[in-house]
Amino acid sequence: MVNSLVVTSKAKGCNSLTREIRLTKGSASVEFNNIVDKQAVVEKEGIHFGFAFDVPQSKVRVNIPWGVMELEKDQLKAGNRNWIALQRWLNISNDNKGITWCSMNACAFESGDITANIIGGADGSPKWIRKIQPSSIIYSWALNNHWHTNFRLSQDGKIGFKYRVLPHIGGYDVVRSNRFAMEQYRPLIAVQTKKNLNPGIPSLLRVVIKWCCPIIR
Repeated sequence: MVNSLVVTSKAKGCNSLTREIRLTKGSASVEFNNIVDKQAVVEKEGIHFGFAFDVPQSKVRVNIPWGVMELEKDQLKAGNRNWIALQRWLNISNDNKGITWCSMNACAFESGDITANIIGGADGSPKWIRKIQPSSIIYSWALNNHWHTNFRLSQDGKIGFKYRVLPHIGGYDVVRSNRFAMEQYRPLIAVQTKKNLNPGIPSLLRVVIKWCCPIIR
C-alpha cells in the first residue's frame, strides 16, 4: 500500500512545480519526487530544494568516492564550502537520532543556506564561505545555468528530481547509510523469463554445497 501526497504550485521561471511525497507500507523511508516544468530562461538562475531536519547538535557526513567525509572537519582549508558534491548519500545525525538523505539525480548541495548563487569568477567575493557552521538544514542545488561555456544558455522542459530519506534512531552507522543508498541507486530488478530458457546453453554458475562435520577429540 502506498500513500501519496501531491502538491502542484507555481514557481518562478516554471510553467508548474509538482512535488510528491510517498510513503510505502513496510518501509521506513520517505520518497520525495519533484517535477519542474521549466521555461526557457536565459537570465542566470538556479533551483534549490530545501530539507530541514530536527536533529540538533548534529554532524553531517558525506559519501564521496571510496570514502566518507565530515563537513568542515575533513575539508581542505581552501576547499569550496558554498556547494559540495556527494556520491550517493549524506547523513545528518547526533548521538540519539538522524537521517540518511539520498539525492538520486542532483549531486550538488548546500549546507545551512542557499550559498551557491555566486555568478562569474567572483574573485575575492565576501560571499565565499570560509567555515561551515553546524546545521541540520541542506539544500539540493538541483539546476542552474551559471556556467556559460559548453552549456546551453537555457534549460527548459519537464525535469524530475528524486530524493530518498531514511530516519533512524541511534547514532551514525556508515553500513546502514551505505546499504540504504545502494538499495535506492541499484535496486533489484525482477525479470520474467521462460521456464526453459536456452536449455542447450550450459549455466555460467554452479552452486556447490559441502558439508563439514566437526571433529571431537
